[in-house]
Amino acid sequence: MKQLFTLFILLFISQLSNAQQNTNLVFFSEQGQQFYVILNGIQQNVNPETNVRVTNLIQPYYKVKVKFTDGITPDIDKTLNFNPGTETTYTIKSSNKGETVLRWMSEVPIAQEDL
Repeated sequence: MKQLFTLFILLFISQLSNAQQNTNLVFFSEQGQQFYVILNGIQQNVNPETNVRVTNLIQPYYKVKVKFTDGITPDIDKTLNFNPGTETTYTIKSSNKGETVLRWMSEVPIAQEDL
């Protein structure tokens, strides 16, 4: 009985630690441009949106492509790295040089994000 209880506690703790390692990413366009987000070659949103949230990511690095639907704005290709267990927000905006860029905006632990 003690072994079963110990096994249950260890499984529970491992599940908690795994849940904290998942990461969420949020992308939004300041200018209201609609876009698709592609992470490591996999499209994340079915319809073009101005705000895209991707959940339960497990790797610390992703190759991201932001593909715009207006036919004018060039795609953005970038490698992102972020802290495990966080929700990280990136903004799509115009730089001082007139280019459309992807910039880190904020990061919050997932445990706080749901409050």
